[in-house]
Amino acid sequence: MQVELNRLIAKLVERLVRDSQEDVELKSELRNIAVCLLDATKGGPPVTGSLPRSTPREEEPAAFRPREFSREEPDLTGRAAGRAGSMPITDGDLPMIETRCRLKRESLLWAIDRRALLDRRADYQTEISPVDRELIRRAKELPDCYLWMLSSQWRPPENPRQLEDLAECFENMAAATSLARRLLADESRDRSVFERALDLLAEAQSAVRMGVSQVNDYWDFDQNAVFRWLRGVAAREHILIKRHMRLDDPADPARWADLQSRIGALESDTLNRDERNAEREKLFSAVRDQLDQIKNLDGEDEGDEQWRQVAEGVESLLKLGVAPGSRELYEMFEPVLDQAPIIEDHPGFERVLEEIERRVDAGGFPADEPSDELDDAGDDLDDLDDDLSDEDDDIVDEADLDDEEEVEEVEPAPRRGRRAAVAPAPRSRVSKPAPVEEEAEDDEAFDDEAEAGDEGWPEPDVLEVRKLLKGRSVVFAGGDRRAEVAEAIIDEFKLSKLTWVAMRDDESLDRLEEEIEETDPAVVLVGARGISVPLKSVQRICTNAERPMVKLSHSYNPDNVATQILSQAGDLLRDE
Repeated sequence: MQVELNRLIAKLVERLVRDSQEDVELKSELRNIAVCLLDATKGGPPVTGSLPRSTPREEEPAAFRPREFSREEPDLTGRAAGRAGSMPITDGDLPMIETRCRLKRESLLWAIDRRALLDRRADYQTEISPVDRELIRRAKELPDCYLWMLSSQWRPPENPRQLEDLAECFENMAAATSLARRLLADESRDRSVFERALDLLAEAQSAVRMGVSQVNDYWDFDQNAVFRWLRGVAAREHILIKRHMRLDDPADPARWADLQSRIGALESDTLNRDERNAEREKLFSAVRDQLDQIKNLDGEDEGDEQWRQVAEGVESLLKLGVAPGSRELYEMFEPVLDQAPIIEDHPGFERVLEEIERRVDAGGFPADEPSDELDDAGDDLDDLDDDLSDEDDDIVDEADLDDEEEVEEVEPAPRRGRRAAVAPAPRSRVSKPAPVEEEAEDDEAFDDEAEAGDEGWPEPDVLEVRKLLKGRSVVFAGGDRRAEVAEAIIDEFKLSKLTWVAMRDDESLDRLEEEIEETDPAVVLVGARGISVPLKSVQRICTNAERPMVKLSHSYNPDNVATQILSQAGDLLRDE
């Protein structure tokens, strides 16, 4: 009997050990049992004999140690192994989860840049190592923070777009965690709204899980922690989370933009009107202060930190429901539009500047409608006209006819208080006098000016770019097609063709690649405002096609486009 019992126990232990290599939760429970047994036997008589000791070895730095499915290791904070697998995640853990997610997003974006630096053999000690050390230092200050994407044992995927998507998925999980945490603290919360917030958080963590599985062999601590917190709060609040809590119902990491907009919409809906207005005023005031500092800076390259704070403030305003084309934002940014840099990781800020450029091209905001007093005065004048005699109406002389014809030939002036709809031009441009034919010594001297039409002489940059691009094709990658912009660029540079590719999603990257291959453009213009794909992906396509890429950071008028082409690709075009 004893022999058979020993055999069965040995077989059971063997099976438990084997299964625990593939089941993290089972392994955690077994380790917890061992800890409980050790605690229960404290204070007893000393154990006779000696236990075999393993040879100590020097451990790899904690910040670079990979967290494997098949091995649980204590993290750098010394927390017990298996915490994410067995111990519950409390409401108090949510703020730290949010912080770690945003650090991981930043680290994933750095991993993309890091790989590019290594590929071009950048100096490791001066360009790579300092950033690595700073991110690891910040990770060590947080409990349970493991930056697996910086591990020397991790190999990044061939397609960097997967890392870009995963970075935004971590941002979504941080935002959804923040939303759920705030609603949880509100005792008067609407239950249906809280359920929607949990649904969004479930989708966000599922997208992170799927994104991590595409680029990494290890599970992510924070995704696992959010998953377990959701299970706990759903059981506690008696809520059914219908989607994205099972492996056979995954969320798509590539659809992070759609999820981001839904999280932002719910975030805005949950703030009451008073809170929202107070927060708006606070953010508007902070943005105005930063813009005032920027206006007082001397150099164009200064103010990067202020612009980043401005962009973050604008992103927060959009989440509070402020429209990208609102009058308040227009009046704040229109004076400094030409100074605004491209900030790739703040797409909302880029969308706002795109809307402001459209408004500038359209002539600004209309003035307020006339008051009732003016309308009444107009009615009185109409009554007075009706009192005129028929005889006066019939008196029309030749001079009157000439005046009427002259009035018809003159365009009506814009309404008082409204900007005239004119083609945008740089603020530093100085008007040139019209050429005088009597002073011209050679008719050929005015060929280029005649091509520019009657609107004025072209700038020197426009003339030089015209010589470089005349008769050639160009590809424009930007937001929705703007016919007036395309026609102006074609006319000014005498292009044979301009192909506009609206960069709305990942499929548009494929279309861009096909257009570049088919048309063999002289240059690829990238309108940074309004595009919904990472600029790094566009840059990669241009590099592979060996075509120069020119980023247009603000106005798309031909003068600015010409200046940007010469500064970014002038040497390449001249050498062709």
